[in-house]
Amino acid sequence: MKIQYLSKREIKELNLKINSLWPDIAIEPLKVVRSVEVEEGKYLLMNESVLIKLNDILLPFVGDEKLCSHFPSITVDQGSIKYIINGANVMRPGIKMFEGNFIKDQVVVVKEEKHQKFIAVGVALIQREEAEKASKGAIVRNLHRIGDKFWEVYKSVTSS
Repeated sequence: MKIQYLSKREIKELNLKINSLWPDIAIEPLKVVRSVEVEEGKYLLMNESVLIKLNDILLPFVGDEKLCSHFPSITVDQGSIKYIINGANVMRPGIKMFEGNFIKDQVVVVKEEKHQKFIAVGVALIQREEAEKASKGAIVRNLHRIGDKFWEVYKSVTSS
């Protein structure tokens, strides 16, 4: 695990990328960013907000409730949780509710029904209107979840 701070140039590029990917989400410009390499091409970016960089994809960290609350969300039933936490995509039969609009390939967060806690982050495989009409099939590609490598690395870095 390699930990380093991003240069001013890298932070400027990251801020530009955040603003272009998430124009509707008000994130303070990042100033000091600690980068933790989880695997080759996969990083945990830590500041006031915690982000995940998977090659060219940028995601909010599932444990960053403040940041996750700005994204469209899908609430799933209790029976879906164990599958999603084990890495399964979010399937239509397990979805109880949609909040916010989303289009294909947009970041979507996944909440569990009982306590409304975030359990996963992924990208939409179809837009919201199609997802609501569907009765089966995958709706969100699961890219990050509670208990995955990013989660474990975050816990180990913040506890030391």
